[in-house]
Amino acid sequence: MTYSYKLIKIYCRFIEKDMMYSMFLVRDWDFIEHHMQAIDLYIDYKIESSDDIKKKLDTKISFLENKATTVYETGKTNQKFIKCESFINESMELEHFSEENSSTVKDIVNNLVLFIRAYQEAQYRTLCRLIPNSLNEYHNVFSHLLPLFYDNDTADISNLRKANSHLVRGILDSCKIIIEHEEARIADDEELLSEYCNLRELELNKVGLIDESSPKKENSITIKYMRYISKILFPQGSL
Repeated sequence: MTYSYKLIKIYCRFIEKDMMYSMFLVRDWDFIEHHMQAIDLYIDYKIESSDDIKKKLDTKISFLENKATTVYETGKTNQKFIKCESFINESMELEHFSEENSSTVKDIVNNLVLFIRAYQEAQYRTLCRLIPNSLNEYHNVFSHLLPLFYDNDTADISNLRKANSHLVRGILDSCKIIIEHEEARIADDEELLSEYCNLRELELNKVGLIDESSPKKENSITIKYMRYISKILFPQGSL
C-alpha cells in the first residue's frame, strides 16, 4: 500500500466523520493540519528517502489513522456516508492518472508544496496555532480529489482543476495573512505598497483563469505573491 493511497484513504475516513460532526460542531481543524503535515513529510520522503523522514511519516500516519477510525452509529445501524472501501488498487499514486491530465496533476503537486510553505510561514509570522480559512481550502482540495480514486470514476479534469483552484486560493489567503501582519511596514515603503496594489489588480483580472493557476508560469499569480512575501520577509534572500 503506497503512502499516497494511505493518506487519501485516511482523508476519506475523516470526511465520513466530518459530514456528520461539522453540521453541529466546529470542523476538526487540528486533524486537517496534521494531515497537511503528513503530506509535507511525504513530499520530503519522495525527495529524500531517509529512515528519519520515514519514521516521522509512519508515526504521523498512525496518529491520523487512529483519529479517523470513528464509526458513526444511527440507532443500531452503522451509517456510512462515503464509500471509502471502493478505492482503486492500493498501488495507486496520484501521478498515475492519464497523460491527458498529467500537467494538471503536476500543477496540483507543485501548488501543494507552495500551499504548505505559505501556510507554515503565515503560521510562524503571526503565531497563530491554526489558520481555518487556509485549512478549509485544503479540505476542499481533498474533497475534489477523493472521487478520482473510486473504482467507478475516471480522472475527471474538472475535479482536478477545482482542486488546483482551491490550492491557489489557499496560497493567496496565507500570503494575505502575512501581508496584513506586515501592514505598517508596507504602508511606509512606497515600492512595496505600489507592488501590492499591482498584485491586487492582477489577481482581480487573472485569478479565475485556468492557465494562471500553474505554478510553473513565471508570471502566475501564486509565484508573484510568493515572491512578494519573500521580498517583505527576506529582503536579502528568497522564501
